[in-house]
Formats: sequence, C-alpha cells, structure tokens
Amino acid sequence: MKFFKNNSTILVLSIITSILLASCTPPAPPPSAVSEFTYIGTSYDLDDGCITTKPNGYYIILHSSGLVLNATTDGFTGTGDGVAFFINTSSSIVGTYSYNYNALNNGQFNDCDFVVGFDAATETSTVQGEFSGGTITISEPSPGVYSITSSGLVHEGESPARLGNINYEGGLVPANFS
Repeated sequence: MKFFKNNSTILVLSIITSILLASCTPPAPPPSAVSEFTYIGTSYDLDDGCITTKPNGYYIILHSSGLVLNATTDGFTGTGDGVAFFINTSSSIVGTYSYNYNALNNGQFNDCDFVVGFDAATETSTVQGEFSGGTITISEPSPGVYSITSSGLVHEGESPARLGNINYEGGLVPANFS
C-alpha cells in the first residue's frame, strides 16, 4: 500500500508541476513602436533616418526601407517614401519646434516636405508635397534612439486642409547633404 501511496503522491505532484509550468509562460513583448507618416489618412512606413548639420540647425530625413542612404555620395538609391524637415536650434536637437515659414528663430521648423513613391534614380515621385503649421517634438528616450512626433501638420495649399502626421522612433545616421 505504501508503494501505491508514494506513486500517487508523485503522480499528483507531477500533474500540479505540469499545470504550473504551462501557466507560467513569459509575458508577450511590448508592441514595437510604429514609425510612419500619414497623408490623407494613408500611412507610409519610416524605417530609417539621417541627419545633416546646417548653419543654424539640422536637416532631418526619415524614410522607408526602399530608400537606402549611400554613405559614399550621401545620396539615396532605390524607391520609397519619406519626410524631411529643417529645425532651427543652436544646441541639441531634443525639443519642440513650431512651424515658421522662415524658421529664423531657435525652436522653429520649416521645409517639411514629403514624398510617396520617390525614385532616387529619376528623382520623381508619385506624390509630393509640403506640410506646414503645427509642431514637431524630438526626444531621445535612450542614447542614439530618437522619438520624433508631430501635431497639427497641415498639407500646404489645400482646401479644405488635410492633416498629416509624423511618428518615428529610431536612429539618425549622420549624412552630409549639400
């Protein structure tokens, strides 16, 4: 009888251990940030970014994986989508920038252009335009990783105004665009 008791105890413990192990699955990883810009309700991926130092600030280009930065020429190859803008700052790029056509003062941005279906070989695109108005905010949640978001961007020259949006999280590779 003792043998049966020990085996049943082992069996019960094995079942309980199996249940506990099966219920202790690791938590799902948090969803990765979606990097994109939107225009007329359609989203376009932004997979990479680059930055160029200019007098009085920086020029930032965010683009899809179809466009590849050529480090030798500091130009692009391929076809894809992207958004680019100039921020006026005398220090770190981290901050909030409001739109100003001339971007003459610290804390302002301008030249917020976007392209859809841009072919770097022919320098043509399916859609191109410029956002104006609103704000762009840049933070650095961890070293070398930037979060770039916008609020209230308006597609210039359209009536009624069509809103655009930028939401990017990733690196900014140094480039030397002229």
